[in-house]
Amino acid sequence: MINSFRSIAKDKKNYTELSRLVSERHTSSDAEKYHNDMVNKLEYEHYILDDTKHKVEKVSDSLIGVDSTISKISHDFSQYYMSIKTADSSKIGIQQSLSTIEKVVQMNGMLISKNKELEINKEETTVEQESAEAEKIVETAEQKETAESTKEVATQEDSEQKQTAKKKDSKSEESEPEEKENGRYKVIAKLEPNLWTYGSPVLFEKGTLERDQVSNINRLSLTFTNIYEEKEIRDLYITIYADDGEGNVEQINHSYLAMGQEYLASKGKAAKITIKNENAVKFIIKIDRVVFVDGSVWTKKDAVLESAGEMEDVEVFAQAKTKDYEDNYVSGMEEVQKDDSASIGNGIEILKRIAWYKNSKELIKTAHKKYDIAVKNEERKQASENRRANRQKDVKKKYMTALVAVGVIIAIVAIVTVAFFIPNKKYKNAEKLLKNQKYTQAVTEFKDLGGFRKSKGFLAEAYYNIGLQALNENDEDKASDYFKKSNDADKSSEYGKQAGAFLDYYAATDALDKKDYDKAQQLFTSSAQAASDFNLINKASAGMAQVSYIKADYSTAWQTIKNVYAKDNKTFQAQYAEYGYAYAKQLIDKGSIKEGMEVYSKVEKLSKSANLSESVYNQAVKLGEAGKIQESLNLLNQIKGNYAKAKTLYDSMNSFHKKVSLWLGTWKHRGTVNGEKTTYYITFSEVLYKGEPCIKIKDMNNKSLGYNVEISSKNHITQIEVGKYMIHFKLKNNHNQKLTYTLLEGKKMLRELKYEGVTYKTKYKKK
Repeated sequence: MINSFRSIAKDKKNYTELSRLVSERHTSSDAEKYHNDMVNKLEYEHYILDDTKHKVEKVSDSLIGVDSTISKISHDFSQYYMSIKTADSSKIGIQQSLSTIEKVVQMNGMLISKNKELEINKEETTVEQESAEAEKIVETAEQKETAESTKEVATQEDSEQKQTAKKKDSKSEESEPEEKENGRYKVIAKLEPNLWTYGSPVLFEKGTLERDQVSNINRLSLTFTNIYEEKEIRDLYITIYADDGEGNVEQINHSYLAMGQEYLASKGKAAKITIKNENAVKFIIKIDRVVFVDGSVWTKKDAVLESAGEMEDVEVFAQAKTKDYEDNYVSGMEEVQKDDSASIGNGIEILKRIAWYKNSKELIKTAHKKYDIAVKNEERKQASENRRANRQKDVKKKYMTALVAVGVIIAIVAIVTVAFFIPNKKYKNAEKLLKNQKYTQAVTEFKDLGGFRKSKGFLAEAYYNIGLQALNENDEDKASDYFKKSNDADKSSEYGKQAGAFLDYYAATDALDKKDYDKAQQLFTSSAQAASDFNLINKASAGMAQVSYIKADYSTAWQTIKNVYAKDNKTFQAQYAEYGYAYAKQLIDKGSIKEGMEVYSKVEKLSKSANLSESVYNQAVKLGEAGKIQESLNLLNQIKGNYAKAKTLYDSMNSFHKKVSLWLGTWKHRGTVNGEKTTYYITFSEVLYKGEPCIKIKDMNNKSLGYNVEISSKNHITQIEVGKYMIHFKLKNNHNQKLTYTLLEGKKMLRELKYEGVTYKTKYKKK
């Protein structure tokens, strides 16, 4: 960089040439053309300054002076460039520009003397770069003069106009890409509008990716606005991830320094970020940190930007977010001022979301200490209460023990003398009735015993058996009634639990009829798990499978019905076939062909549904359209014996595959353009396009003639010949362009392009 400054002092060829034009009275258009060329060079070389700055920052601490110098020049570039765009060039005049250039050269000579002792040994600058930087400084002088001429007009605006201009600064940029589109710069992509992440003091209103058609370099410009009213932004650090959609992601670390960005002011549009991956189509931006003028820093973990949508007024958005932060701040502060640990903990979590806002960090730190004290106090209080409760419990226990002892003595006497011998005789008689399957009479006896000995369990057993008898007689209403009585008699007994399993099953079928599928699934599951009756287990499990099938959970339905079918293949054959077919089709439609066909083979003979050849065929077509020709052929081969469409497509694709196999792959050519060696690539692949096997050629060597197209009669092709050793075609949208590819000996290929009556020939080799 120092060498560039020295070259400016020694070589005044830029303004000398301009002086010659004026002195020889060339036309104003010649001088203006030269002047415009210098402006264009400023735009192209501007990114070099940013790159050099980052390199200088990595040098030792002795180079701090250079950093400040570069920052000043960078600021001047941005200011002068915008000024020269808006100024009326007719007012400046060629002679005035020459005078300004001489002043700037003198100024830079002084700058060279000041920094003469600084040497950057690690960085090498070519002669071309030095010349470019010299031209850039000259352009700066012109811009500075322009800025001074427009400054008088700007000072006449009142404060209200300035504020309006600040708000609309970002909108003014929208016209810039259109202006560049018509010149040297072409807009190739625009980012989603209003990129933001929660809490960020910066809103990225727009992003534009443009192509410098002179240098063939892609550059990204981002326009961002300070939406945090409380503070002025000094520095902004971001990381950009440029993705070409093919697994190649370029990471760019970029910073905007010494901005002094006030509230609602827009910045960034003059900074151009070089994107080396020219195929990048997707951009992810993450804010690393924002440094305010007061030295405070805003950071957030994984601060990835997302679009906040269209907005008419940025200030309205900024005020809404500020209110949100303030509401959270007030809420969190109120919580941490409370005395209980739960409230304090909640307040800490609220403040963590806005840790950068006002004095939230200090409040969090203080709250943590208060939280620890509150927890300890609560633990001590709880321990004290537990001790008091235990003492009361001990006293009560001793008292109750004494009472129980007295009561037991009295009860024993009463039972022995009054209540045992008579009920016991009746109990034995009821047992005898139950054993002899006289369930109705047994019910009467056990009910009268009032829970004597095991009478509740025996009562539940008697009711349960009456229910089974009714079920065998196909009287489900009566069966359900007695199962309920059994369950009510003793839920904990074995027969009470079995009765409950039947009740759950009936309730599940009712819920299924009402389409309450979640409740039905829960009840079927409960019934199947509790039941010991073989038939009930199968019916409840089949109900579970049915619910899963209705909810399109074919995997669960199939796994469940398989187990049921293994126990009873007659009753549940229809469900087994239906659920198996649905699951097999789902697998095939998702691309799991092998697994799907295995399931289908188990139900094929039982299912009344159509075979799955059509589903397999559709998957084969998808694979072919994706360029996976061999996988597509393998699937078609499986079903071509019993599916005519599959055989027709298989024969067509297989024949074409053998015909063009020598073409497939990438071909390259090393050539020289404008004295620079360049490698060109052509890729041939095989695809299925609208049911027709064809070659896809990607040839992007020339911006105007390049293409990425399927060579198919169903695409934009007027002529086509695809053979084993020659491919010839003509594109509809380029009717004056004909291409022929010819295979030569070995792995070589000749490309012939006929364009505007001229034939261009290029040889390629297989990569």
